[in-house]
Amino acid sequence: MKKLLFLGVNKKTHTTQRIIEELNKIGLNFDFFKWSELVFESGALWARNKKIYLAAYSAAFLDSPGYNLVEKGLPRSRKKIVTSINLSNELHLIGRILQNKGKFIINGKAILKYPYYNKFSQSCIFGLKDIPSIKTIHISDNEPKKIQKVLAKFRFRYPIVVKKSSGGLGLGVFKVENKKELGVFLKNKRHINLVYQPYLKNDGDYRILVLGGKSLGIIKRKSAVGKWKNNFALGGSVEKYKDLKMERFAEKACRALKLDLAGVDVFKIKNKYFVIEINLFPCFEGFEKVYPEVNVARKIIEMLVKK
Repeated sequence: MKKLLFLGVNKKTHTTQRIIEELNKIGLNFDFFKWSELVFESGALWARNKKIYLAAYSAAFLDSPGYNLVEKGLPRSRKKIVTSINLSNELHLIGRILQNKGKFIINGKAILKYPYYNKFSQSCIFGLKDIPSIKTIHISDNEPKKIQKVLAKFRFRYPIVVKKSSGGLGLGVFKVENKKELGVFLKNKRHINLVYQPYLKNDGDYRILVLGGKSLGIIKRKSAVGKWKNNFALGGSVEKYKDLKMERFAEKACRALKLDLAGVDVFKIKNKYFVIEINLFPCFEGFEKVYPEVNVARKIIEMLVKK
């Protein structure tokens, strides 16, 4: 009998809730562990005081190994990050062990090839793979004067967008209006991994959900009134959108990165497509709201079972 391994942040996230719901409906055998429960001991893996035998699983879904600890007591749209947890090393190690045991992992090829996949590294990967994307600058030392010189050299104009390399759902993303504001923003951030991008005025962006090399559909995301971020998680609206060329564009990008599952975020500017980022651990809450006829969680499980 097949048994699936499922690792995630907690059971409250939409992705985890939906996949567990479908697993229970189907009656499949599985184990779910939170990333924070894992204990590594000399090559062995433990959780809840029990040893985890990875050889016992037929396939694995390893959800986002990075998450933010945010201020409590605030609505989602106003929450600020207290600290970020990134478990890329742990993800890569578990993925490597599972691969060595011949187990299928969703996005396993990409996880192992790009162990430190974040906004900084993916911008480099896009360049190497000739994937059209937004110009992105990363500097290892965020000293304000140094940053300003580099931005001027590459002809950045304000406002600009500054993002923490790790994170998602629109958190850790900031719009900076001028040099003075940038200097204030960068205070005490010399050690933080940041990327800098031009701010592109838009009436929304597009999320293409790709599974098994095929697009499941496109949602157009628009920011809430008075806001500039288009993320559904931050109160933005979502609607169906049809564009076959955009779907083919997203599928091609996923093939280049050897992805089984991805949320491809795109800007459409003058009928050309530019990748904003490609999320290997996409939340599909907004997608299922717009496409209730598409059971994304069930399709993910079907992929795990077939492999």
